[in-house]
Amino acid sequence: MRRGVFFHILLCIALLPLALGVSSGRASAEETAMAAPYAIRVPKTTDEDFAEHRMAAYVDATFMIPFYAYPAADKAYIYCTDEGDRYYADCFFEVNGKIVKKDQLNAYRRKDDPRIYDTSAEQQAALLKSIAEGMQSVQSFYDYYREPVPTEIRIIYDIKGGSLEAEHSYTEIGRQTKHPALLFVNWMHDIRREHASTEYRRQASARRKGANVLRLP
Repeated sequence: MRRGVFFHILLCIALLPLALGVSSGRASAEETAMAAPYAIRVPKTTDEDFAEHRMAAYVDATFMIPFYAYPAADKAYIYCTDEGDRYYADCFFEVNGKIVKKDQLNAYRRKDDPRIYDTSAEQQAALLKSIAEGMQSVQSFYDYYREPVPTEIRIIYDIKGGSLEAEHSYTEIGRQTKHPALLFVNWMHDIRREHASTEYRRQASARRKGANVLRLP
């Protein structure tokens, strides 16, 4: 009788962790399968795969661009900085061959474009919020791969061509002794000068070709 009682007590002690939901320290195959989707796993990828996945993450930052500027804009230029405690995002566009601010779509749209684009302060704020939320996805991407997040990202989005280009910098913005807004404006001016120079060369080339045509007998 005493032996039966003793065995019953031992059995209860052995089953107590299961009754309380306490793991014995060795996970079952089912428990492992259930926990697998939530485990942190760093995939083994090539540099090409990493760059491709990173570019796909940047697509989130461009989500609202077509709704805001298409078909007036040919390209969008997105500028973002992330210094941990300070974040900045803004954009400008190429419209009808001109580099313009985000509130100038209607002033520079093509003459045959009958649309009136909503460039109100509220819509601009919504656009920048969408870019910022998209860049949070980019940050999550870097965290997933356990890679440092760039302090400065410049994205050129070819809206009509459906392609993206991106440049990254890991230099601390504070060391540049310039506010991100000023860096953004400087980039816009650089693109404007580059665009104007390219357009000038194109027109000059066209003029030379035209002059050559006139010389033909």
